[in-house]
Amino acid sequence: MSKRLIIVLALALVVGLTFSAAYAEVQNVKVSGDIIASGVVRNHFNLDNGAAAGDKKDIAQSFFMSQTRVRIDADLTDNVAATVRLINERVWGGLDDTSSTDNFKIDLDLAYVTLKEFLYSPLTLTIGRQEIRFGNSLIIGNSGVTTGRDSIPSDLSLRKSFDALRATLNYDPLVVDVIYAKIKENSIDRGNDISLAGINATYAINNKVDLSAYYFLKRDNDGGSATASKGKADKVNVIGTLISVRPVEDLVTSLEAAYQFGKNDGTGASVTQSQHRAFAIQAMADYTFSKVKMTPKVGASYTYLSGGQATSNRNGGWDSMFYNQALNNITYAILPFTNMQVVNLKASAKPMDDITVSANYGYYDVAKAASGVT
Repeated sequence: MSKRLIIVLALALVVGLTFSAAYAEVQNVKVSGDIIASGVVRNHFNLDNGAAAGDKKDIAQSFFMSQTRVRIDADLTDNVAATVRLINERVWGGLDDTSSTDNFKIDLDLAYVTLKEFLYSPLTLTIGRQEIRFGNSLIIGNSGVTTGRDSIPSDLSLRKSFDALRATLNYDPLVVDVIYAKIKENSIDRGNDISLAGINATYAINNKVDLSAYYFLKRDNDGGSATASKGKADKVNVIGTLISVRPVEDLVTSLEAAYQFGKNDGTGASVTQSQHRAFAIQAMADYTFSKVKMTPKVGASYTYLSGGQATSNRNGGWDSMFYNQALNNITYAILPFTNMQVVNLKASAKPMDDITVSANYGYYDVAKAASGVT
């Protein structure tokens, strides 16, 4: 990327901020970014034989892609900062000048303002499109990307941000975050959207132990179109706790447990109202040999996500919420994040600077077998 383009982007941001309502003066501007070029080959990726009509694009994929991000961070005052990140994700040779999903369009990936010491010193407000991640991202970490957006498979996309308002109260060693996010806005004059609200509190007991507790509510009234609602919104409440322990140097362990409750109303006469009751457990441990050549690292984890019948009056299947985990990338891309128990063993090493070699073994089993299956 040329220096001229970087200067133009920086000046555009500076001009926009200078003529804002606050008429803030920019104290410092930082420009950064990254470009990732990848080659992808997938055969029978979805464990299917393809469409009956002979369309094999869902089982035989081969393409190159580029993911480009440019980020601008501007300090307006000591307590006010703005961040903008632009993103383009495209398949090589996929340009279509007449398409609304043109591979060469540039989108806003991040666009938020940070207000430190807002009203009083412990409070920080973050307003706009931002990344939100709590704990190990078992519950919150990725807002979700529409499948196939910009011709990039959703599991390969770098887009994870939320359109959200976040209030952070820092009472060291206690940090409390309150969030509200609009996940999907179908129509501004109808209640047919998906939203997320919640609170996460983390307390550093000492320099080796952190304890977190959280509550989140997902409200889903998406009727599948811009003008339709489900009538009554599905409501999924999640409460949980996470403890992270570093008992010795280079060893990191964690244990997380969460419980979901709420109501799934569904749509149509064939779907009965059901009470939602589900739970998840996840244990992780990673050890880094920091004083050994090539810095080898080993780890293990166990994940349990409950399962159940969604057509009865009780739904025991875990709602994936907005997780951002890929313990095994391919498996997590093709399997729903529910009704499973997984054991992972992994190892990695750095034979030279900027090169990492890793291996990851995953054993998957259903948490609850389907009716009539043993």
